[in-house]
Amino acid sequence: MREICSNNGCSPAGYAYFPSAHGGFYLGGSIGPDALILKFDENDSLLWQKRFSISPQSELVTQLVEYGGRLAGIVTVDAIWSYCFGITRIRKAWNG
Repeated sequence: MREICSNNGCSPAGYAYFPSAHGGFYLGGSIGPDALILKFDENDSLLWQKRFSISPQSELVTQLVEYGGRLAGIVTVDAIWSYCFGITRIRKAWNG
């Protein structure tokens, strides 16, 4: 588990790790009740992050996979149900 910090403090939220085809790695987890994906370069510097949610319950990115320039994964909600997501143009630098 990796500690992720924000302006609101730190939250031990890293859960899903996946190496990037372009160097570095992705880390999925959560921050507060929201799902969170972070992209780090090969020097462990944060390149971008994406926080998202479709539910008022606690969400956690539990699986990540990169294929053909896309990132996909699974989010588990309150350890009861899950949903899949896909992101295109993953080289874009997201904020927040």
